Formats: sequence, C-alpha cells, structure tokens
Amino acid sequence: MTTSDQQEGGPSAPPWYPITITPEEVTTHREDLAAWVQANGIDPHTVPLGHPIRVEKGVAGPVIVYRAYVRNERGWLQIDPENDDEALTVECTAPCTVPPPDLGRAPGRAGQ
Repeated sequence: MTTSDQQEGGPSAPPWYPITITPEEVTTHREDLAAWVQANGIDPHTVPLGHPIRVEKGVAGPVIVYRAYVRNERGWLQIDPENDDEALTVECTAPCTVPPPDLGRAPGRAGQ
C-alpha cells in the first residue's frame, strides 16, 4: 500500500471512493443518481442539477457531499441573494451506505 492510498481512505476504504460526480454526469445519469441518493436517505428533489456530488472520507466512513436547495417557510425555493437567476443552495453531507452507480467510467477514474 502506498502513502497516497492511506491518505485516500486507508486499507478499509471502499475501492469506489473518493469520487467526484461532475455536473455533466449528474445531468446525464439523473435517474440512476436520484435512486442512489434516495437509497442513501437524501430526497433527490432537493439536489439541484449543475453541481458536483462528491463521496469523501468521513469520520465514521464515506459521506456524500452535495448541494441542496434552501426553501422558505412556505416550501418555496429561496433566491440566491448573489444571483437572482439561481435558487439558493447549501452544502450538505449524508452517510454513504450504498455505493454510487456505475456511470460507465474508465477503470481508474474514480476520484477524478
């Protein structure tokens, strides 16, 4: 095992992480990724297109790092105060208990 392997999650780390799912992949594989985030306890309707989704090392195991829409007390999307053409989002994390779907990546592209 190399030092970089140890830094990337250690000997017990699943072979599929760390990984970044690009905004383009989120759009292309929307249905598969929606099922995956839902299997990990995330409401897929809260995850906007146009943002990457990452799986990273967490304290208790892999975590999904994603952006989620911010809603007001009526449930409406809040407008981003810095860009009124966009909905406001915040970064969230959730435990990754189900591995991400195979997105047809070439071997060795996980984490890129």
